[in-house]
Parts: sequence; C-alpha cells; structure tokens
Amino acid sequence: MIDVAIDSHDNTVFAAAMQVPGGSIKFPPPKPPIPPSVDFGGGAVAFTWSLVELDANGQFVFDADASFAGANGPSGPVSLTTDSTGRIWSAGSESGSQSGSPAIAAFDASGHPLWVQSVSAPDGYGNPWQPMVRVDANDEAFTTAGWSQLPASGNWLDEPLLYKFSASGAPSWTPPAAIPQDAWGQLDQSSASWWGAPWSGGRLAVEPSGSALVSTAFAGTADFGSAGKLTSAGGFDSAVLRFDAQGHLIGGARWGGADDEFPVDVAVDAAGDGVIAG
Repeated sequence: MIDVAIDSHDNTVFAAAMQVPGGSIKFPPPKPPIPPSVDFGGGAVAFTWSLVELDANGQFVFDADASFAGANGPSGPVSLTTDSTGRIWSAGSESGSQSGSPAIAAFDASGHPLWVQSVSAPDGYGNPWQPMVRVDANDEAFTTAGWSQLPASGNWLDEPLLYKFSASGAPSWTPPAAIPQDAWGQLDQSSASWWGAPWSGGRLAVEPSGSALVSTAFAGTADFGSAGKLTSAGGFDSAVLRFDAQGHLIGGARWGGADDEFPVDVAVDAAGDGVIAG
C-alpha cells in the first residue's frame, strides 16, 4: 500500500506496489517472494503499480495500471488525490532518471491515463524527496517535493519547490515557487553538518481558494523574504509557509520548542486554517 484518497462520492482510491521493498529496508534471508499476481476483486493482475477503486461500501469498482512514463523514465505513484470530477491525480519519482525527477499524472474516474508531466528543477538542485500532489476547488493541481540543494558551503539542504498545473496538465509557474534563497543561507550557517531530512522537505496542503501550505524545517534565524524572519526556539523548528494561487510566498509561521521538531504532514480546513503534525 502506497497512498489512499477519497473522492467526492465517498469512493476509496488507493495505490499499491507489487514488489519487494528496497532501500534501507533489510530482510533476513530469504527475502519475501514477489507474488506473480494479486486479485483486488476484479481478477488477477500483475501490474508493478496498481490503482484500485472501491465504492463507499467497500465493493470493487476497478483496478488499473498506475505506472506512467515521464520524460526521464518510468514512474509509479508516491502520492494520490482526487478532484471534483472523480479524476485521480498521482505524483511519483521517475526511476529511469539518475536524480529521480518527479512527475505528475492524471487518470480519469475509471483509471485510464490522461496525461503525464515531468517536473524539472532549476540548476543546482537534485535528488527530490517524496513528491506530493493536492488539488484546489478549481481542480488545478499543486505538487511539491523536497529538492536537495548544494549551497556554496557544500552542505546539502532540502528546499521545497512548489509547482502548479491546470486540469489539462499545463504548467502555471516557470520557474517553480520556492522559499527565498536567503532563508537557506541562514540555515546553512547555523547547521553546517546537517543533511536534509526527507520528512522536512515539503509536505503540502491546498485550501479551497487556491492558496497552498508547505511545511519545512529550519534552524537559527531564517529570512523567508515576503513571509518575514522566523527564529527557532532551539535546534530545528518546523515552519509552515503559505503561497497564494499565483505562487507568491505570502506568509509563514514557526512551530517548535527547545528540541528538534520536524514536520511530518500538514493539512488545511475549509476556513483556510492550517494544522501541522510532526
């Protein structure tokens, strides 16, 4: 199981990967076998990544191939959401690319692919963490990931970059919206040995009016430009930054105490108020 979303008809949509986990997950020999197929309710399928929908009563509706190919290689879902039409949005990392560049894909309400857009970053960025996708009331999609940035001092830092796409997949901002560079200069000076953590790299929520909340982490005093300066209470603190519907940074707030606090997720209610957990 990778991610789950609920559509406007209370149907449940989830993505699943049929492969042995890799990376830092270690198994004692022998490793768990990869099953040849799995039956979600509509018959056996053998997709590497599956997209599955269940109705409000938990009954099978469809399964589909959730993989998609961007400009840099094949990809599977990391994050899912749905819009008012039942369309399913997916964000993932392109495994065919050396840097694992994110891509965003749209599927119709029956799981058929509509379009794919690769997401590129400005020079000096690479190795994005955990792309996310969310939609606003106009069914336009926002996606973010924590991109590793190499400042002049040579220490990697995670900087969230925020992108927006129309319902047809057209990009809204070039270049992407980003936290001002001055904020990361301050962060780098106060934490010379810190390497960016994936959970601090840009969690995302979108309110109905179209503004986006992105969470990140910082230390010391950081100048977030139009959002003002924030000072941590000790160690790393979480920050939540608000971007308007045109990608302008319009506000920010800090959360944390004397210890390190990293954001794990952020949400927003119908009034536009944000909630952070970490």
